[in-house]
Parts: sequence; structure tokens; C-alpha cells
Amino acid sequence: MMADGRPFLSTRSIPIIVFALLTAAFAVAATMQLGVLVRYGHMSALAERLEKSEKISEPLIHSYALQAADIVTDGICTSDVVMAGATVVLADLDRLDPVADYDRWAAALEAADRYFRHAVSCSPTNGNFWLRLAMVRQAVAERPEEIARLMEQSVRWAPAEADILVGRLVLWNKVGPATLLASKALVQHDLDTLLRYGDSSELAPVIRTVRKNLLPYVHAIVLLLPSDRVELLAKAGVSLSTLQ
Repeated sequence: MMADGRPFLSTRSIPIIVFALLTAAFAVAATMQLGVLVRYGHMSALAERLEKSEKISEPLIHSYALQAADIVTDGICTSDVVMAGATVVLADLDRLDPVADYDRWAAALEAADRYFRHAVSCSPTNGNFWLRLAMVRQAVAERPEEIARLMEQSVRWAPAEADILVGRLVLWNKVGPATLLASKALVQHDLDTLLRYGDSSELAPVIRTVRKNLLPYVHAIVLLLPSDRVELLAKAGVSLSTLQ
């Protein structure tokens, strides 16, 4: 308040000041975002090469996977960076043999668990991240109710994405009877969606690898499919007679 009773700021100047402050805040945020992208640009580049199935040395992948831990430590949630780190972390884990080098595999598994807990906290609507966390937890120690809860989130946020559906099928094929029973509705949903709408030629090789624990669920869904769909699947090599 000025000596004559007038306020220091007029009502007209307040919106201008607020706009200026918001503009400055957005500028700072954009600069920080750019800094993160630049810092982890090498991670994104390696992830792209991995997604293209390029041949990359295991030591290089492992060194980048160790760097991905910084994404968690620094609390970075930039989607492109988190996604790139996820690709690298999984590639590192996939290349490790628990029989040949258990300690290194166990350390990578622990790092992957920490990474995907961070990933789902950043992107709780990403069904793929929930699936990957479930896969890691299943590898650590399969707890039926826990796997069911994680997979429920994956199904909720990615109910019909082809690559994620196939990924979930891979996990359903690994788990034991107790986990399948705890996740029965989810298993039925995924199998029904895949068998009813999936590309039959791409589906056949996956379905033919189904193990005995999952077979009853597959049989039950096949029996509910329209006859023309069953015929199409049979031509592609997916039929009850080939699923033993």
C-alpha cells in the first residue's frame, strides 16, 4: 500500500505478472527437460539399435544398464528416457545366464525390479511397464496374488495391444497352476483376445509353445470361438489336435 492509499500493484498488472512467472517457469522446465534428453541421448540411441535387433556387445549393453540406474536415482520421469532405459535394462537381463553367472544375474534382476518400480510410478497407465515388473517379480519369487495384481494393471491399461498381449502370454506360459488360478479372468481375457482377433500366422508359433499348465485355458477358449475363426486358426497350425 502506498502513502496515498493506492495499492503497489494495480489489478491490471497482476495478470501480466502471473503470465510472466508462468512463462519463466515453463522456460526453466523446458530447459531441464532438454538437459535430460541430451544427457541420456546415448541411452535412446542404444535402445533404438536394440529394437532393430542390431548386434551389440554384451559388455556395452551391461555398461548402459548400469547407467540406467541413474534414471531411478535422479527421479527422472521423462517418458522417452524411461522407455529407452527399460529397453536396455531388459536387454541386459535377457543376455545373462543364471546358471553360468548367478550373482551377476541376481544383481541385474534386482536392478530391473528397482527400475520398473520407478517406471510404473512415472507412468502408472503404461501396461507394458506393469507387465515387465510382473515378469521380474515372477523370476525372483512367484507369488500368485502379487503376479495377479500386477498383471491386472497391465490388462487394465493395455487390454488389446498386440505386442503386450503376446508378452503377457509368454508370462502366463511360465507361471504355475496357482498363479493361473489366481489370475483366471485375466488369462481368459488375454487368450480370448489373442485367439479371436490376433493375426493367425503370427499367433501359431506362440500358441504351439504353450505348456501343460496353460493348455486347459487355451482349449476352453478355442471351444468358444466361431467356426470360421477355428478354421482359420487351424490352417495356420492352431488347433486342438496340435495342442497336446
